[in-house]
Amino acid sequence: MKFSLFILLAVFVFAPSLVFARETNFRPAFGDIRADSVAPERAVVTRDGGLNLYSAQGKLLSGFPVFLTDQVFVSSPMVVNLTGDGTKTIVAITRDSAGTHKLTAIDGQGLMIAEANISGSTYFDPVALKINSARDHILVTTEQGKVFEVTYENAILNIAEILDAAAPVAITADPAGSRFFLAFQKTNILKLYQKAGSAWNLQKTYTLKSPIIYPVLSDGSQRLYYISD
Repeated sequence: MKFSLFILLAVFVFAPSLVFARETNFRPAFGDIRADSVAPERAVVTRDGGLNLYSAQGKLLSGFPVFLTDQVFVSSPMVVNLTGDGTKTIVAITRDSAGTHKLTAIDGQGLMIAEANISGSTYFDPVALKINSARDHILVTTEQGKVFEVTYENAILNIAEILDAAAPVAITADPAGSRFFLAFQKTNILKLYQKAGSAWNLQKTYTLKSPIIYPVLSDGSQRLYYISD
């Protein structure tokens, strides 16, 4: 599939960096998480490091807010089919007082079902892909350039390093299937990876006209959008 690239124009008061205002700006996630409320529910990470879940009518649901001992939520949440049984789970990155980043999974009742340590510090939000299975696989990148794939099996989150980009990268899942894009920050390089069997293979390298500063946006068609510096 051939992708077309489009620049999104944006005006910044401050020069973008990997540390600017990251842990105070999160996107909500929407999904049908609980049978006892009006869907779609909305998962929200709060400014004080907690996690809320609201009904479509704006009601805070029982079991929330969630505050974890010695941990705060530090990424936008996702609503995913992590377990493969059709039950939706909230997944987000957390950080403890020692600076360890973790991928943490919370069920619709506000209970932690699993977590896994991430080797390195994260900046960009994780993404989810369905890879030839009913359950979602989670992909996480670190500021050190590592890319991890996380899967759930027997109440455990299994985390495996799938590649080392050797530089900070922002990741975007392709809604069309088992592919993802890596945007190399403050460079003109964008790479597309495809899964074949158990391996992730580089399919194409794009050289853009200007550096990328945020993850590209894929709308599920053959178009990609990005913000330049």
